Amino acid sequence: MFKNIPYLYLKRKEIQVMLKAHALACMHGVNTIDKLDIERYKTSDTIFILGSGSSINRISDKQWNFISNNDSLGLNFWIIHDFISTFYCYEEPNNSGDRKNIFYNILNKKKDLLSEKPFVIKDLLPSKISFDRIPGELKKNIYLSLDFDIPAKGDDAVMMEYLWALRTLGRLQYTGKIRYIYSITASLSYAAFFSLLMGYKKVVFCGIDLSDSMYFYEEQADYYKSKGIFVPRSMQQPGVHSTDMRTDNKIPISYVLKKMHDVIFKDNSVEFYVAKNVGPLSKNFKVFF
Repeated sequence: MFKNIPYLYLKRKEIQVMLKAHALACMHGVNTIDKLDIERYKTSDTIFILGSGSSINRISDKQWNFISNNDSLGLNFWIIHDFISTFYCYEEPNNSGDRKNIFYNILNKKKDLLSEKPFVIKDLLPSKISFDRIPGELKKNIYLSLDFDIPAKGDDAVMMEYLWALRTLGRLQYTGKIRYIYSITASLSYAAFFSLLMGYKKVVFCGIDLSDSMYFYEEQADYYKSKGIFVPRSMQQPGVHSTDMRTDNKIPISYVLKKMHDVIFKDNSVEFYVAKNVGPLSKNFKVFF
């Protein structure tokens, strides 16, 4: 069964990330994600995944009020936005365009507003986390993720084999406790798996435009500057977002999410939605607002 799936690879990576996460947690006085108290934070069956696409600026006050009455997960530079999400998740920013300095400067500027919010740090295996730059006020709510990439590269068939194998192994079921989280192509797939493992039944993608590379904070850079927040320069080329381009080493994220939904999420009675009728995801999933 699944003779082409490298089960040893999965197990080796799970052990590798577990050992690294627990060692770092012990060394720096933070938590691992298996310590996250789901019942404490989860208040709804719907979670809004908050990305940085420019369509975020088209969400109305009424819609923000609805989002605030449900749970939400802010990704990476979501910390710029005024809306405070239920959870935050980020990977160590790279140094391109001074992104790392900008990220940690914003984190420190907003540390009092965010001090009670869980922060999940992902991509421990390839990254060196700047623990010394994380505000002390946030340390008690830092959770190190036990995650790694599925090595599908640009091969759809390999991706499908991994999805079926993970399903067969029971890795993608809600158990009341998060252990390993997987990722394919981009952080968005990680966010979807996080939502599944947290027990949510509706996953709404907000600001995941993909059809262009403009970010909400670029459109409103003057507004954020007036609040003392300097936004990062985009590393994306104009046009389709790089995560939705097919290459020899990458499957477009819109295709990845469609297959994840069809193979895993539907059988767990979990539905995907998009907040706005924008971009390729709106062709695959219902528009929520």
